[in-house]
Amino acid sequence: MTRIGLAGLGVMGTAVGRRLVGCGATVTAVDVRAGARAAWQATADTPALASVADAGPQDAWFVLVRTGAQAAAVVDDLAAGTGGSSRTVPVYVLTTLRPDEAEALGGSAAVPAWPVAVSGGEPAALRGQLVAAVPDALPPADRQLLRATVAAHLVDMGGPRQVALAKALVNAMISYQFRALERLVRAAEEGGVAPAAWFDLLQRSSAGSPALAAVLTYDAALAEADEAVTASLGPVGPVDVGLSLAEVRRRLRLP
Repeated sequence: MTRIGLAGLGVMGTAVGRRLVGCGATVTAVDVRAGARAAWQATADTPALASVADAGPQDAWFVLVRTGAQAAAVVDDLAAGTGGSSRTVPVYVLTTLRPDEAEALGGSAAVPAWPVAVSGGEPAALRGQLVAAVPDALPPADRQLLRATVAAHLVDMGGPRQVALAKALVNAMISYQFRALERLVRAAEEGGVAPAAWFDLLQRSSAGSPALAAVLTYDAALAEADEAVTASLGPVGPVDVGLSLAEVRRRLRLP
């Protein structure tokens, strides 16, 4: 298929990498963490590198690091031509970004870096069924590559700033759902209803949703960047999803 560089081997990065391999791409994975590199090698049976400088020429890059600052550093390295990579190689940044970070990234003339805000989590990434918010200006060839690999649906969201903000608002909705769930679980317990049984009923009812199921696996730390964004949006204030989830899990006797 093609040679694709992958920067970041967290849960989503690894899932995207596995999907790319399954699509026939030759994937060069990069992560600064030795443990993440070892886990990738055990999964993909190919070694991972510690730096993009060692990656060599690629046809495209996917960036799934944890913070906007880390994403910017990867793009800067690629723009400098480290590892022999061409500056014309597209870079898809799937990391959650602040609107100003996405705008700065998209405004770079040194390398075609595109903020791509994805939703659907690890299961959708493994199936190639992510929903991706993309800038209107994303070229047709890039759209085709995303659809052929990780994304089942692309949504034009305006410029890079709007892409990042739309993702933050989607995640804010998830946070609010978790806060509401905390209160409902508490109400069930106080009313003499077994919380675990009520939660089972809720998940199987018309009120159930993937967001509710995510309570079992959601990483609350990933909400921090989104809360920093929504804090400046007036009525859409930050929600301490970490505390909400901890309380729900305690009441449901989940780990």
